[in-house]
Amino acid sequence: MSIGLKLFLYFVVGPMALAFTNGSLSSYQNFQWGYDHVNEISMTAFVISGAASLYLLLNKKNSTRLRIISGVFLLISAGFFYTTYSFSNFGF
Repeated sequence: MSIGLKLFLYFVVGPMALAFTNGSLSSYQNFQWGYDHVNEISMTAFVISGAASLYLLLNKKNSTRLRIISGVFLLISAGFFYTTYSFSNFGF
């Protein structure tokens, strides 16, 4: 497994899975700390995912397929970061 693929799995897919898991667990369970801080946890995870995606996208040593997938994940994490940030400003 190449170093770019390891970075993709650990720093792009991992934080995104953490954000979705945190959101779903906080809504189904009475997990008070996670429910109160669901926007902060999700925003931090999406920032980590977006930064890693940007690094993998701009790194010329990675394969074209990994760079395209990183670009898609960068768009996804930027979109979710924007919606999470805008919802947290409205008090949701």
